[in-house]
Amino acid sequence: MGIVAKQSIWNTITLFTGVFLGAINTMILFPMMLESDQYGLTRIIVTIGLLGGQFAMMGMPSILIKYLHKFRKREGNSYGILRFVIITCMAGAAIVVSCLYFGKSVVLLPYENNAKALGDKYFLLIPFVFFVVVNGIVSQYLKAVFHSVYQLVISEIFMRVAQTFLLFLYYFELFSFDFFMLCFVLIYGMQSLLLLAYLVKIKEFDIRGDKEVMTPENRQKFFKYGIANFFSGLGFKLSNMIDVLMIGSMVGIIGVGENQGLKAIAIYSLAVFMSSVIEIPSRAISNIAFPLVGKAWANNNIEEVKNLYKKTAINQLVVGGLIFIGIWINIDQIITILIEISQESFDYSSIKYVVFFLGLAKLFHIASGINGGIIMTSKYYLFGTYITLSLIFITLFTNWIFIPIYGIVGAAVATAISLLLFNLVSFLLLLIKFKMQPYTMKTFLTVIIGFSAFFLTGLLPEIESPIFSIILQSILVLSIYIPLIVVCKISEDINDLADKFSRKIVALFTH
Repeated sequence: MGIVAKQSIWNTITLFTGVFLGAINTMILFPMMLESDQYGLTRIIVTIGLLGGQFAMMGMPSILIKYLHKFRKREGNSYGILRFVIITCMAGAAIVVSCLYFGKSVVLLPYENNAKALGDKYFLLIPFVFFVVVNGIVSQYLKAVFHSVYQLVISEIFMRVAQTFLLFLYYFELFSFDFFMLCFVLIYGMQSLLLLAYLVKIKEFDIRGDKEVMTPENRQKFFKYGIANFFSGLGFKLSNMIDVLMIGSMVGIIGVGENQGLKAIAIYSLAVFMSSVIEIPSRAISNIAFPLVGKAWANNNIEEVKNLYKKTAINQLVVGGLIFIGIWINIDQIITILIEISQESFDYSSIKYVVFFLGLAKLFHIASGINGGIIMTSKYYLFGTYITLSLIFITLFTNWIFIPIYGIVGAAVATAISLLLFNLVSFLLLLIKFKMQPYTMKTFLTVIIGFSAFFLTGLLPEIESPIFSIILQSILVLSIYIPLIVVCKISEDINDLADKFSRKIVALFTH
């Protein structure tokens, strides 16, 4: 894939490093150092803040991905597009912050019984939303100019290290939980400063206007596309956040208590983190593939789009499938370790099948390639908006049905159903409109290889030590799965990496 393969490797390394640090925070330090309702409070603040930021940005940063390369003739010049995005997003942020300030009672109404502690920290949402907007604009611009690695380093590594440091300071009682929450939000402000500083360093912070590009006609075109992408992005964000928001307000139907919803969110968030690891290859590839798809559409190069569609789908399935198998084959041992770490202060009785359904949904989603990015950068982007808006209602309905019956497992099932329908409709749209689809016999063969690795590893006898069991089973899965993928030549990019690696090993022992 050229630039896709190169930057995807660095993105993947960064993301895996971030996941390792995140695993230490999410699965060890947060449960060990915070009460379950305190941890749940951090999750719901982030969820509501990210949602508020999505409304504030109104989809405008997506303009940078689609249109920058259409007008860009030289580096270091945004031709007024970045200026337009900043002004509209800041206006949106002012509106959202005003709504949060004056609408506090409305926002808190669903949580007054099951997440009461949210009210005490409510106004932290105001600076948080502002930081989300700044981070969203700068991150999208860095992706558009093919500097995606740095923004990932900041968001995935710096943020995790900063949170770790903060957790230890709180654990050793150097300050109160109130101050901890303030610093927790301010870390996102540090992220904003670091991203802006890097933009200045690479001489890409250009907020000059350009009358030739920013004509009334183009402004209207940009705004129309941004709003369409806003509804599309909102649909997808909501579908990934509705479960947390609804658990926080509805879980009291199952277990009553003033912060019972926050405790349930804490457990569900751990499962979300574990399943989100499966999306690492997708995030790594999408960061660089989306701008290339936008560039290919601008050049009317449909063959390049088809090529990216197929390659991203198989690469994401291969890596994501391996991660899913690794998680599921070790899930009982992981839960045993989590119980020991938290000293039974967290109730993990439902987490196993939450991980299963969420993981399966994520695997199917990434196996569908970059379908959403292709649709939203094509002339049929409005169809993508309609699809994702319908996703909101499907997710709301399924969560409303399943959460009261099955609790957090029901929320996971609802997410799985919603993602399945979203990807099915997106697949059919691309097939009908562009005669493109990402699947080949290699897709089927990858699934067979995955089942084989899972089945053969499952034949191992039970081992008393959970850590030793995880290590042994993971090694066995790797030793079965990876050689079969390489021998069967499932992915050109993975085989190229294997060839380069083998040549380096040979060179190491022959010199």
